[in-house]
Amino acid sequence: MKSLKQTLLYLLVTVIVHSTTQAQQCFFKRSSLGSQFHYGSFLTNAPKAVYVRDSYSYFGELYFQQPAFNASRPNRPLTQWGAGLFFGQTGSKKYIGKMGGAFSYIKLPVFKYRSLNSSIRLGAGLGWIEKPYNTVTNHKNVIIGSAINGYINALWQNEFSVSNNVSLNAGLSFSHLSNGSSTLPNLGLNIPALSLGVRYHVTPNKSRVLPVGEGKTGKWSLDVFTSVGVKQVPWIGSKRYLVNVANIETAKNVSLRSSFGGGIFLFYDRTYKLDMSDIYPYTRDVSNAQAGLYALYRFQAGRVTIPVQFGVPLVNKEANSQLFQQVGARYAISKKWSGQVLLKTFGGKADLIHLGVGYKIK
Repeated sequence: MKSLKQTLLYLLVTVIVHSTTQAQQCFFKRSSLGSQFHYGSFLTNAPKAVYVRDSYSYFGELYFQQPAFNASRPNRPLTQWGAGLFFGQTGSKKYIGKMGGAFSYIKLPVFKYRSLNSSIRLGAGLGWIEKPYNTVTNHKNVIIGSAINGYINALWQNEFSVSNNVSLNAGLSFSHLSNGSSTLPNLGLNIPALSLGVRYHVTPNKSRVLPVGEGKTGKWSLDVFTSVGVKQVPWIGSKRYLVNVANIETAKNVSLRSSFGGGIFLFYDRTYKLDMSDIYPYTRDVSNAQAGLYALYRFQAGRVTIPVQFGVPLVNKEANSQLFQQVGARYAISKKWSGQVLLKTFGGKADLIHLGVGYKIK
C-alpha cells in the first residue's frame, strides 16, 4: 500500500511539473525581449519654465512582449502586449534630475510591407523623478511637484527584420509625466523624442493581420462608471479637493477589438466654486457640477480596454469651457464589473487622475 501511494504521488508530481514546464515553454516560446532608446527635449508653453531645461532628454527601456491573442489561432492579429522599465535624464539635470518607472502597453499594427512592420504603441504606468518641487531646497522646479507621477508613452515604431530572430526599429515617441494636479506645481513633463531599438524573438514571429471584415460583430454595449480623484487648487501648498466623476456610455463593435460610440459625463469638481478673484479679473457665476457629451473610441485586448474620450461641456461652461480629453485603462474584473483609471487633460495640461469602477448594463 505504501508503495502504491508513493507511486501515485510520484505520478502526480510528474504530471504537475510536466504541465507547468509545457505551459512555460509555450508562454516563453511566443515571447520577445527588447530595448529602446529615446532622445529628445521636453516642451513647455510657460515662459517661466523655460530656464528649467538645461540639457536634452534621453532615456532607455528594457521590455518584455507577447502576442495579445492565442498564438494557435490561424489568423491571429499582430497586436502585442508588453511591460517594461525605463530610466534616464529628464532634460533638467539641475532642477528635475533623473527619471524612471514601470509601464505596460498595447502595440497596434498600422501596416506591413514585406519585412517592415509599422505600429503604434500606447503605454501607461508609474514614473519617478529625482528632484520634485520643494519650497526650501528646489523652489525653481515649477514643472512638477511630486516624486511619483502617472506616466503615459506613445510610440510610432517602424520595425524591420535583420534575421529570423532579431528586429531593428526606428520611430518617434512622446512621453508625459504628471500627477494630475494632485500636487502643485503640475505643468507636467512632455517629451517628444527620436527612438531607436532592437528586439529579440525567442522564435520567429509569423503573425499576420486579420482579413478585412473578419471579426465584425455590430453589437452595442451600455456601461455606467463612477470614479474619484484629488486636485490641489489654486496655489502650491493649497488644500486638496475631491472630484467625483460619473458617466454613462454606449459603443458599437466595428471589429474584433475596436468600438466607437459616445456618452454623457458629469463632473462634480469642488474647485469650481472657490474664490478665484485673485486669478480671474471678473466674477464667475459657476457651480461645482458640470455636464456634457463625449465621443469615444475603445480598444479591447482580453480583459484590458483602452478608452479614448473627447468631450465638450454643455452645462456650467463658465467654470471651464475647454474641450477635454481622457485616456486610460479598464480591467474586466467579471462579466459585469470593471475597474478603471483615467487621465483628464485639456489645453495640453493634465487636470485630473481618477480611479473607479464600472458596471455593464448591456
